[in-house]
Amino acid sequence: MKTSLKIIYTIASILSLLVIFTFRSVPQGRLWKKYSVLYVSASTPEDIITKALDENGVEDYASYFNQKIPLNLKENSPELSLLRLSSKDSYLSKRRAFFFDKSQDYKLYYAPHNYKSQLEKTAASLNQQKINCGIDSNASYPFLIPLFVLIFSAILLYFSKNKIVYAVGAFYSVVFALCNPFYPVAASLILILLFFLAMSNLWKREGVFELVRQSRIFILLTVIVLLNIISSSIITAVLFIFFVGGTFSSLCIYSEIERIRLSKLQFQSVFILPAKKIDYFSYKSFLILPISVLIVFIFLMISVITTRTSAGSKLSKITLPGKSGIQSSELPQFDQYYKWDWKVQTAPYVSLNSNEQTDSSAIKLSQKVEFPYFEAEGEKIHAKTRSFIFNEAFCTDSFNQIDNLNGNSVERILKSEGKDSNFGYVSVNSYSMNTLSIIMLLICFFILLFIYISSIIKKSGRGNRK
Repeated sequence: MKTSLKIIYTIASILSLLVIFTFRSVPQGRLWKKYSVLYVSASTPEDIITKALDENGVEDYASYFNQKIPLNLKENSPELSLLRLSSKDSYLSKRRAFFFDKSQDYKLYYAPHNYKSQLEKTAASLNQQKINCGIDSNASYPFLIPLFVLIFSAILLYFSKNKIVYAVGAFYSVVFALCNPFYPVAASLILILLFFLAMSNLWKREGVFELVRQSRIFILLTVIVLLNIISSSIITAVLFIFFVGGTFSSLCIYSEIERIRLSKLQFQSVFILPAKKIDYFSYKSFLILPISVLIVFIFLMISVITTRTSAGSKLSKITLPGKSGIQSSELPQFDQYYKWDWKVQTAPYVSLNSNEQTDSSAIKLSQKVEFPYFEAEGEKIHAKTRSFIFNEAFCTDSFNQIDNLNGNSVERILKSEGKDSNFGYVSVNSYSMNTLSIIMLLICFFILLFIYISSIIKKSGRGNRK
């Protein structure tokens, strides 16, 4: 192998792990990085909720009723006076949506994440009063899924003939499970681990690649694995490409190391039987395949039960504002805040007949407002001009000024997610699965069951011929 290829494979194997870790698609229990959300039935009187929050030690929280104008303006400033004269402000009225769920059935209360235990006590207290409520951060990382993959990979490692070849694939599989802990992904990894076990038994035998390429069962399993991965999420599917690339690169590196090691030996053993003459799992299939069938069946049952429970739960249908890949038109985004900020600051200096006075959506980048003012310098008064320009610098300054707002401001919550964040509605239940995922799990189960039954039939046939 050329030195350049060795470097490329080494970089690819390391880079794939970094990408999988960096862009992992781990389901989150809470919607916001630094805040937990308490949602309470909208018909509940406000004094009951605030009393429960106070009694349980939640001192710092943001609600619709404690919001102030999100700008640092002096009380008698012309900007604040004109803002108060405005009968309806688009941003301030739209901002209200962050304090209600999408259906307007629940009021929302945001508290820093260190108040999580107090919010849980608050929710329990309100539930005792027969008030529908909950918090968004009750879910935890699903350790059971990667644990299943880890245990199964360890079992197969014991049965594998070429343990290093299998260990390379198993290592990447466990890492992928940790970063994408979803049941369809785990079912796919069960199939992949079985493939790595077969490859470890066929490693370096003649015709192994032709066997894989021409095998209908391998092609079918590849299609099922890909559909399973895609059914989880697009991000998981993209990360799977890096998983395949990293595994392939690592196996190429091991193959080269093995070649160098064998070249130093005086005698090299050669496999007599080609790959097509070797049983993928030999007699050990009756220990391995039933375990894989059982694990995928457990995944399927848990998924069906969880999804059915979620579908029947009223609270699990709640969709709350949160960071999302898809913007919601019902929620204001950062660009709307910047335009509103610019409109408020320039309002005293534009014509009352101008569209800029009433419609912030008409504001464009590089838009400018200038006005003259006079400044005394010594014994002379000089005429000067002040300019407001709506540009990237203004937006950055507006974003940075959010830190100086009142601690209960919703803009501070939004800023904690990052400057480039989009906001939409996210389901409280992040673990319910779609129909395609359940169907794919069912297909995985029957495919593995078919392989297991086929192996029993083959063994029985061989036994009768003896």
